[in-house]
Amino acid sequence: MSLWGNKDAANATGTSISVTNGNSTVTGTGTAFTTDLRVGDTLIITSGTTTKNYVAAIANNTSLTLGAYRDWE
Repeated sequence: MSLWGNKDAANATGTSISVTNGNSTVTGTGTAFTTDLRVGDTLIITSGTTTKNYVAAIANNTSLTLGAYRDWE
């Protein structure tokens, strides 16, 4: 899976995330969610299919909560 945030993608080397379909919690390994992401950032997750979400809350460097992304335009 790919993780894109405020930092250059090259900085994400050696990290991974785990997401269960239907669950809004993202668990990271080797991640730095508190410095790499902000609440409100868009997070695009690709694993078979691609989903566009936003970061609703960041608990710590290895756990965050997603919200459903909606285009308001």
